[in-house]
Amino acid sequence: MRALIVDPSRSYRQLIRKILENENFVVHEAESRQQTLEILRENGAMDLVCLSITLPDCSGFTLCRELHEHADSSSRPILIFTASLTQNFRTSAEIAGAVDILEKDNLNGLYSHIQLLKQKRNELGSILYVEDSPSQAEFISLFLNDRLYRVTHCDTAEAAIEKFKKESFDLVLTDIVLAGGMSGLELIKHIREHESIFIRTPILAMSSQTGSEQVVELLSAGANDYVHKPVLLEELSVRISHLVQHRQLLEKLHTQSQRLERLAMHDQLTGLYNRHFLMEIAPQHISYAQRNSAPLSLLVIDIDKFKSINDTHGHLMGDQVLSAISNLLTEACRREDILVRYGGEEFVALMHCDLESCAQKAEFLRKKIAELKPNNIVVTASFGVTSLHTEETDFYSFFQRSDHAVYQAKHNGRNCIEINP
Repeated sequence: MRALIVDPSRSYRQLIRKILENENFVVHEAESRQQTLEILRENGAMDLVCLSITLPDCSGFTLCRELHEHADSSSRPILIFTASLTQNFRTSAEIAGAVDILEKDNLNGLYSHIQLLKQKRNELGSILYVEDSPSQAEFISLFLNDRLYRVTHCDTAEAAIEKFKKESFDLVLTDIVLAGGMSGLELIKHIREHESIFIRTPILAMSSQTGSEQVVELLSAGANDYVHKPVLLEELSVRISHLVQHRQLLEKLHTQSQRLERLAMHDQLTGLYNRHFLMEIAPQHISYAQRNSAPLSLLVIDIDKFKSINDTHGHLMGDQVLSAISNLLTEACRREDILVRYGGEEFVALMHCDLESCAQKAEFLRKKIAELKPNNIVVTASFGVTSLHTEETDFYSFFQRSDHAVYQAKHNGRNCIEINP
C-alpha cells in the first residue's frame, strides 16, 4: 500500500514515515499543496493521505476538498493532523471529506486507521457466525475465511448478543437450534428490537427443519434470508455475498446522507453553522427564552475592511483569516452558544445570557481578534449587540437591531462595539 504525508515539518514527516514504513507502506512526502499535486500526478492515487491542517500555500481543509474532487482520490481515506484539536476542527474536517482529524502528539488514532485500512483491503466483510456444533463451525468458518470474510464465531445466542453490542458486523449467520437458553429465532428478535433503525444488519438463518411455517416465522421475526442444512457451500457464498453487499451499500448511503445533512447545516469553510440553520433554530431559542423568562442576546460580528484583505492578499489568504477567526470564536464561546457564519465576513452568536454579559463577551472577542494577526495580517472586527425584548417572537426584528448596531460601529470608526438594547 502507498501513503502520502503532507506536512511542512520535515521532522514530523519523518516520524509518520517511520510508522507507515513499519506497516509496509510505500511512503511519499510533500510539504505543500503544490508538491502534493505534483506527486499525485506522477504516482497516481494513494491508499492513505496524512495531511497537516497548516500548510504554507493553503489550509489542510482546502487541500482535502480539492483531493476529493479528483476521481482517483475521492474514495481514499484522508487523515488531517492538528496541534490543537477542537470540535470546530472536527466538523470542518468532516465537511472537507476527511475520515478523521487527529492530534499530532497522539498517534494512537493513526495506528487504528492503519489497521482498519489493512483490514478493509483484505476482507469482503465481517460476519457474526452463531453455531453450537464445533465441527460445523470450523468447516463453515474456514470456508468463509478463504473467501476473505472476517468471521467471529459464537456457540450461543447469549454470547452473540454480547459481541453484537460491542462490534459492528456486515452479516449475522445463525443456526436456529442453539445450545444455551435462547434459540436462533429469539436471537433474531433480540437483534431487531435493539439495533439501529437506520441500518439493519442482515441476518441469514440456517436450519435442518424445512417446514414452510418455520420459514415464515423466521422472516417475520426479521431474518433476511434462509438456507437449509446441510448447506450447499456455493449457495451459501452467493447468499452471503448479496446480503453483505446490500448492507455495505446501505451503510454508504447512510453516511452520505449524514454528510449531506451536515453540509446543509454547516458552512463548508469554517465548519460553523450556516445562515439557513440559524433561521431554522432561532425561533425555537426565542420561544424557549420567552416561556422561561430567560435572557437571550444576539452578537453580530463583521470583519473590518475584509474586501481589502482579499484584494491585497488574495482570496485564499482571506479564507484562512475567516477560518482563524471561526476557530477563535469556537474556543472562546460556550458550547450552548450558537455560532454561525452568516455570510461573507459576517458572524453571528446567539447566546443565552443578558445584554451586559453579551457586551462583555463582545469586548473580549474584539481584543482577541485584534491580537490574532493570522499570517501576520492585522485584522479587526466591529460588533453589534442586542438582547431579546419581552414578548418579542420575530427573529427578523431581533437580528435587525443587532445588525443595525454593527453598521453604527462601522460608522464610528470600526474595531468597536455598539449596543442596541
